[in-house]
Amino acid sequence: MKRSLLLLSFLALLIITYSCSTGSGNEKKIIPINSVNDVLTNLQPLVQSFEIKFDEENLIKGKKGTAIYIPANAFQFADGSVPDENIVIELKECYSLSDMIAENLSTMSGDKILQTGGMINIKASSDGKELLVKDGKAIVIGFPKNNRKDTMDLFFDYQQPDGPNTWVPDYKIDELEKAKKDESENVSVTKQKAGAAVNPEGGDRTESDTISPEKRRALLEMEEDMYDYTLNCCFMSGNFLSMNLSGQNRTIVSYIDAYRDLNDSMLKQFSINDWRVHFGFNIDRQGKMFNFKPDDDNYTKYNEAAMKYAENILKNAPPFELSDLKDYFDHKKEFDYTQTYSLGMRGGREINKEKCKNKFREKYAQYKDKAIQKLDKTALDYYTFSATKLNWINCDKFWNTSEEKIEYVVKIKNAKEAKVQIIFNGINSIMNGTLKGDAFVFSNIPVNQNIKIVGISYSNGKPTMSSAIAKTDKKGYELNSFKEFSLDELETELNKSN
Repeated sequence: MKRSLLLLSFLALLIITYSCSTGSGNEKKIIPINSVNDVLTNLQPLVQSFEIKFDEENLIKGKKGTAIYIPANAFQFADGSVPDENIVIELKECYSLSDMIAENLSTMSGDKILQTGGMINIKASSDGKELLVKDGKAIVIGFPKNNRKDTMDLFFDYQQPDGPNTWVPDYKIDELEKAKKDESENVSVTKQKAGAAVNPEGGDRTESDTISPEKRRALLEMEEDMYDYTLNCCFMSGNFLSMNLSGQNRTIVSYIDAYRDLNDSMLKQFSINDWRVHFGFNIDRQGKMFNFKPDDDNYTKYNEAAMKYAENILKNAPPFELSDLKDYFDHKKEFDYTQTYSLGMRGGREINKEKCKNKFREKYAQYKDKAIQKLDKTALDYYTFSATKLNWINCDKFWNTSEEKIEYVVKIKNAKEAKVQIIFNGINSIMNGTLKGDAFVFSNIPVNQNIKIVGISYSNGKPTMSSAIAKTDKKGYELNSFKEFSLDELETELNKSN
């Protein structure tokens, strides 16, 4: 009997030891708090681990609802070789405010604000070595919708060559990474040709080390069918920026800028050939432009078809608002109907985001279809995307607002020992402030927005926090009244709605 009990105890010890050494990594580790960074580290979401077979398809689900479909043989090592052993998937889910603050995440793409539907970090490894998604393959990520009805897109974390990390749409990431790689190779070749020694202590790069803005733009070029072609006003005399067209709340400049026809090859030719046309013309007493004559100047790239095309646009434009014409100089002087005025236009183009998205995503549609089959009836509960990259991934959409952008400043005592974020009310968007002196500065913030300001600090060995409801304006805000919280209380407080 004693032997049996001893054997059972030994087996139990073995099981416990094995469980600890091969656990999922979901156990939250509390570290001693000696700084505000330690506070944030303790609030970070759990890392979840999943072990899968390299040559089988898998569907794994995170504790906060993320679904990840992984096709068979989906990964490779950095050198292009493929794993032949089991693969470990590590997942970190950030859906709550405390998750995002603890991970120092923000919802910005360049200088544009995003609305987020969740952020995750996903890593893959085999035999302790990091894996990448295999070239030409994709995994599929499902972000829980949580009853949201709006359309979302997939964004990847991207380290800018000369700036901070930002979020980049999935359909642009390949072009940007190619540009970064080509620039790096260009720097290396330039230094070799110049016989330059590498400075181990760093230092500013010389002009010859970098790619010119024109070259950088060229590296980011996309296929011609990814663009919409437009016209832009490029030269004018007179105050056409403040003279509205009759019956329209816009000027002739915005009328030209908005002119486009997706089936019109002439707009494409304007852009490709860099045609620029300048006209001299008169304005009659009904506000209509007439008597068009090409301006003979160094800026005009003459093409007869282009001139006729542009002239027809101006002839068919609505007349100017007569009251605006009379106020052209000032309120005392009549508009001069005999004067000749000038206006020019040139070709332009802009990326058609929908075309880019559709072309990129069609390439990996087969993986998304398989994932939806695996999810079955629950597929409608997810935003599903094919992902070709790992690490930080975001389910977002651009927040389009026409409000004036300002620099919003939050002042705080002991700013060096604190972190400050602002959360926009109702759009699920968060921004980190940049410490400047005794204040945190937030750039490109739309004015008159309802926000929640959250400050986290460390004092007397305990985390402290202060929050306030405010509205963005040029005066900014001074955040006071920090209170002590336990970690659990702090997490609860952070996740309270605005």
